[in-house]
Amino acid sequence: MTLTNRTTRFVTQTLSVSLKVWRLHFNATLLLCAFFLLNVFVKQVNAAPVVSRVKVVTENAAPLQYLINDKVEGLTTDIVRQIFDKAGIEAEIKIYPWARALQLVKSKPNTFIYSLIRSPDREREFHWVGEIIAFELEFLAIDDPSKPQINKLADAKHIRLGVLRNDYTHNLLINNGFKENEDFQLFSNLPQLLHLLYAKKIDSFIADLRLTQQMANSLGLAPNKLISIHALPNQKVPVYLAANKDSDYSLIQKLQRALKQITQLQDTKQAPIPKSSDE
Repeated sequence: MTLTNRTTRFVTQTLSVSLKVWRLHFNATLLLCAFFLLNVFVKQVNAAPVVSRVKVVTENAAPLQYLINDKVEGLTTDIVRQIFDKAGIEAEIKIYPWARALQLVKSKPNTFIYSLIRSPDREREFHWVGEIIAFELEFLAIDDPSKPQINKLADAKHIRLGVLRNDYTHNLLINNGFKENEDFQLFSNLPQLLHLLYAKKIDSFIADLRLTQQMANSLGLAPNKLISIHALPNQKVPVYLAANKDSDYSLIQKLQRALKQITQLQDTKQAPIPKSSDE
């Protein structure tokens, strides 16, 4: 073999080896890149799982929300169910005593609650999806000669006042100098307060008259006996659908968009028909 042939063969072998090394290096680089991208994808999936079913809690408070044939029904329940259906999210709605419902929503992400009054002390505790209805808060009593007289909030310290535990009105009274077990007694739900009022074991509690009359009727109590004895000034308050503050924010956004669409549709239905120029 001549020198030239040996040289050519050496160069060819060298190039072949170099090419194989380069291919191995290239394949290893591709493998590392693929592993890195897969790792990033897995982390993103684990960090933000797709949520298609959530738990929603509320209290027993007909006609707003109540249990019938093992299903939660009612005025606000219908609105809440519409919101979740519009957003494409399956909602499991459960009724609990109000204090228990609040504890559940505060402790479990992607858990929702209604009908919750928005107040400064609650503002940072929840994600607020949106308003679903509004209440007018009044002192309610049974219409008879023995009904209490209330001209200002402080007068309620001298009557047997019932209050729903952990309700907005509970905090309202505490913030206005009322003392638990001295100026009012705590109870777990509104039907209990109504039965106590009709049995004359308490003199009054604070609620919306129209809605509470409907509740009384649903409980077999005479709604026309229930009256307002004092309206709290500037206390027409909206109630909200809200969520645990650590919930997936994309869920909140979906529900807010759904609520906006429902509200716009209702406004369109309620809008007056414009008169023609010929009328």
